Amino acid sequence: MYISRYNHAGADDFEVSGLLVHTQSIWQTAMALMKRSASYTGVLAQALFQPADVQGIGFRIVPIGIVLVYLVTFYTGIAALLPRHSTTSERWLFALACFAVFFRLMESPMQTIFWSMSAIGYTSGYVLAILFIALLTRYLCIDSSVGMAGKYIMVIVAMLLAMGSLPVVSLLTVGLCAGALLYALLNGQRQKRLALGFLLLLALLVLAYLLTAPGTARRISEGGHQSLVERPILSLALFAFNMYRDYLAKWFSDSLFMLSSVAFIGWLAERRVVPQLRLPLWLPFAATFAFGYLWFFTPKLLVNYIASRQIDTGLVFFITGWILSLVYLADFLQRQKFLREAGRGWHSVVFGAMLLTLLLPQYVSNMRHMWVDIRSGSAARHDMEIMQRYQIMRRQRAGNQPLVLDTLQALPLTIWKGDFIPDTSNWANRSFAHYFGHTTISVKQRTPTHIQK
Repeated sequence: MYISRYNHAGADDFEVSGLLVHTQSIWQTAMALMKRSASYTGVLAQALFQPADVQGIGFRIVPIGIVLVYLVTFYTGIAALLPRHSTTSERWLFALACFAVFFRLMESPMQTIFWSMSAIGYTSGYVLAILFIALLTRYLCIDSSVGMAGKYIMVIVAMLLAMGSLPVVSLLTVGLCAGALLYALLNGQRQKRLALGFLLLLALLVLAYLLTAPGTARRISEGGHQSLVERPILSLALFAFNMYRDYLAKWFSDSLFMLSSVAFIGWLAERRVVPQLRLPLWLPFAATFAFGYLWFFTPKLLVNYIASRQIDTGLVFFITGWILSLVYLADFLQRQKFLREAGRGWHSVVFGAMLLTLLLPQYVSNMRHMWVDIRSGSAARHDMEIMQRYQIMRRQRAGNQPLVLDTLQALPLTIWKGDFIPDTSNWANRSFAHYFGHTTISVKQRTPTHIQK
């Protein structure tokens, strides 16, 4: 959170903030963003929470808010999963452990936490998906008809919000609706069959709208084809599978991830935790791995590339599904007498494992990069250079000739979002210039890497 004090807008941030400034309307900004994305909830979240003033403290506060949202969501998820078996302190400890694993394995903290537009959109998708899962599970667990109508309405609202957040979350939501209907059929919940059937039908109708929306067509055309039919689906699926396999190997070879998993299983056994829904052991594991794959295949299919922020969002969903799967695994091991007597103090083991692995800098690239950015002064110098640019843009009047800026020299890995290029027609150059009322800008020379769109 400390490095957030040096954070600034970058890339698409100037476009969204510029819309907020020039339209003076959250709704008009969201409608403008809908032209390139069908995710109605996602763009509304971006319009609501995106700071309008690039020189204010908003872009320094958003990363802190993102971290807190993840912590609260982890805490709430643990509380919903283990309502009677965990204390408040244990829930917060698990939430911290989950975020430690997430941040440790994160592909790009810049895109996932510090790039405001990206972070707001993907984080809101995760939160809304967890909300829908929690409400749907609660609805399935209800035995009495008292209060069922109110909970069903909440499930519908959560479903509509989740469907409009992210494309992969839309697919997850449809799958969960279908799974809930199947669960009700197999478990004799006749009074819920019609309601869950309507929920699935509504989700499919929303999915049909998302697939045919103009924003989706524009995103698909950016991948080099006019329709999904023209895509080499098998080769894209194989590419996504190979990439997913490599990341699974990276995640499962991480010491903090594995030690925390073992400690969590022991804690579950100690508390004799029983899952709220009776499912076969293979199902939560299969769903977790299958949904993790969708975070690689879907963006590759739609836009022909897989961004780091999508990998990180797939990671946080994978961690969530993994936690749920471990609950079923611990229950299975107890019933099979593999865990006869679990030792106590497993919460201490989780905390100790987290500290031990986090304190090994040679294995913690994200923590090391953040420490170097702060200790070397690179983040502070970057902040100063950006503020100087803002002052120049404010002082200079718009003219026919592009304003030429000095190239950034301080490039902190944690928060640097790329620089502009000498080509004045570049989309990032134009977005930055438009925010300050200029036609376009240029820089004296290209930095080692630049913003990709």
